[in-house]
Amino acid sequence: MNKSNDQDLFTEITRREHTIAVAEIKTLGWKPALAASQKRQDDMARLIVSTASPGIACQAGCWYCCYYKVDAHAEEVLLIAEYVRAKFSPERIKQLKQDVAHNAQSLRTLSGSEQLQANLKCALLDDGKCSVYDVRPSRCKTFHARDVAGCKQSYEQPTNLSISNSFIPELFYAGEAHLKGFRQAIKESDYDTSVYELNAALEMALADSTPKRRFEKRKKAFAALHDNRIHGFRQEQADAGRCNHFHPPSQQGLPIRIRRADEETGQTTKSVILGLIILLTARLFVDFSIVYPLWMLAFLVLISITFCLFGFIIGVWADGFERLQVVPSMIVMPLTFLGGSFYSISMLPQAWQTVALFNPVVYLVNGFRWSFYGVSDVNAAFSPGMIVLFMLICLTVIWWIFKTGYKIKV
Repeated sequence: MNKSNDQDLFTEITRREHTIAVAEIKTLGWKPALAASQKRQDDMARLIVSTASPGIACQAGCWYCCYYKVDAHAEEVLLIAEYVRAKFSPERIKQLKQDVAHNAQSLRTLSGSEQLQANLKCALLDDGKCSVYDVRPSRCKTFHARDVAGCKQSYEQPTNLSISNSFIPELFYAGEAHLKGFRQAIKESDYDTSVYELNAALEMALADSTPKRRFEKRKKAFAALHDNRIHGFRQEQADAGRCNHFHPPSQQGLPIRIRRADEETGQTTKSVILGLIILLTARLFVDFSIVYPLWMLAFLVLISITFCLFGFIIGVWADGFERLQVVPSMIVMPLTFLGGSFYSISMLPQAWQTVALFNPVVYLVNGFRWSFYGVSDVNAAFSPGMIVLFMLICLTVIWWIFKTGYKIKV
């Protein structure tokens, strides 16, 4: 993969996230849109990490980076404040207010460079774990390491700017591209795009609802605070704060798995959305009921994931468009027509009914049929089991592809 292809990939991640986020902010509001964007980022990160070798060393109880200065955007701070009010006890909230106030005051006495070199315990760190991990700032999400030794050294030698990072390049840059897309969507929606020091902003957000009201009125959320961007640094460095101690990894030669992971997340989501759109459209013309709606959704998601994984395998295997069509045309389509999609396999002669049971599509179709109507040609318990088995087989094949580099080493 050359530098041009790398840039095209990250541009596509940014474009996709921007498109989705703009629509979600408009229809759902900034808070659900932010939560959905964070979930997409987490899902993509998990896929990338699952194929990385070596993986990340980050785990609960590793807290060296939790002593770094962290900057955050307004909506992230507001989401953390809301999470704190909902999850923390009154005593813990009181203590947190004192801690963020202390940290904010300590940082105010330091210059910008001194802030980046200060070891200051995060007020949200409890017993070596992040107490707001699910809604942590985006910069905390993208920060990671393959080797904890570098993090420890940076903690012990905060003024040493020569310490190299051990980032996973594709994880770091994919996260940057994703965040860039969401930031563009926030800006186009006329919300506050300023960057704030986390402690100072959280202190104000926990005091009252004024920052939230200002933000939702498209005003600067934390009027008393300055935009914390550090001029003269690249934007991601300025936002990352203490991450400046780590040289951003080179994009050269990123493995192709980041493209695959991003595509799998997008294609699975698209499949589920298309299925729901078809279902809602059909409702306009046909009066139907769903006996087991939760099972219907479960089958929809499982089948979407499974076929996207299967499609990925075919895409890697196929050398060209003609070969790409072989499996769908010669295998998938016949199995679909012979899998009871348009009829019950009980209509077949007994011998052919037995043969049909070896067709995996039978279990997919009957799983859906049972969730809608409560009837099935096979034991309903077999359907989810067979779908999961097929998905595990696909995951095993994909694991082998990434492990061996089959047709993806470029």
